[in-house]
Amino acid sequence: MRRIFEIFVCLGSITLFAVSLFGETETQKQEILLHTALYFAALPLEAEAGSSFYKQTLMDVYPRYRENMEKYWRSFRVSTFDKIRAWQGREIADLDRATILYPFSGPDFLNVYAVYPDADTYIMIGLEMGGLVPRLEEMPEPELRKGLAMMVEGFRIYIGWNFYRTLGMADDLDKSPFTGTLPHVLTQLAWLDAKPLSIASVRFTPEGEMIKEPLQRGEMTRSWVMECRASSGRTQRIIYLCQDISNEGLRGEQGVKRWLEALPPVSGLFKAASYLPPRVEFSEITRICLDKMKVLVQDDSGIPYRMLKSNYDVTVYGWYVGPHRKFPSYGQPDLAAIYRASAKRSIEFNFQYDRPDKTRNLMVARRKAEN
Repeated sequence: MRRIFEIFVCLGSITLFAVSLFGETETQKQEILLHTALYFAALPLEAEAGSSFYKQTLMDVYPRYRENMEKYWRSFRVSTFDKIRAWQGREIADLDRATILYPFSGPDFLNVYAVYPDADTYIMIGLEMGGLVPRLEEMPEPELRKGLAMMVEGFRIYIGWNFYRTLGMADDLDKSPFTGTLPHVLTQLAWLDAKPLSIASVRFTPEGEMIKEPLQRGEMTRSWVMECRASSGRTQRIIYLCQDISNEGLRGEQGVKRWLEALPPVSGLFKAASYLPPRVEFSEITRICLDKMKVLVQDDSGIPYRMLKSNYDVTVYGWYVGPHRKFPSYGQPDLAAIYRASAKRSIEFNFQYDRPDKTRNLMVARRKAEN
């Protein structure tokens, strides 16, 4: 009996040695990912005092952090998210949700999920670094305090405006100890009651093949892919690409361009896109989108109506009289004419840049059968 006990002790020591030498087990990795997301989202951590980061919730600044994050999610859920989901169920439940392409997204997962719930794959593209999953248990308290403060500021802007400001993200994401888009997307997943399962770093060969590589906690990555499980139980994939998708940026990353060109048909989303798609310096990504997107949900800052009307049936919502005042040269008289001629379909949520007259516009473009 003693011999058997010694064998078990030996095997246990070997197991512990292997875990310490080669990192966490897969089960431990998933648990730590989930606890990291819950910590960021200020949601109750499983097992309370036995959870991975319970100690970090005892900091004197965390109750205030929790108060702010709960307020932001509650506000967004009531004013925007639930209303988009209700509109989606009424108006666009028929749209395909296999692969979703969301250029100029930053880490905005809440909106793409609201428009296209339970998709198989979400492809998000922004200029911001993919970032890291921080090792919270090893971070000095001043770094934790700074990271929490910058998360609050980043979500204050995102929730208040319903988009991420590019200039703001240079501070709130790239300079934060909780660096990049990963912490923000993990937060949003936790709010949606989704569970992250695994995260890998991604890069592309010149031929356009995506290569996935293990991503350890604390390691930085430009781009990433995450497997997660939605509250419905569906397994989903989120791909975030840190990529300049101007013509010049795509010329410098032919592998990314070829990967995008090889995508199957997708459903698309544009919002608060700074009126970049009609600009000549973004003609390549716009071409790829028009080639791949069989359906498209967007505001007027996306692909202009004149580029859609031949091949898509466009349904308009809200009201449109002109572009946002900061982009006066991107008016669309033909779009304004469509609005005047179409039945009024109101929208009850903010989906774009705020306007003093509170006018909101939204378009759903479905590719015509013959195209």
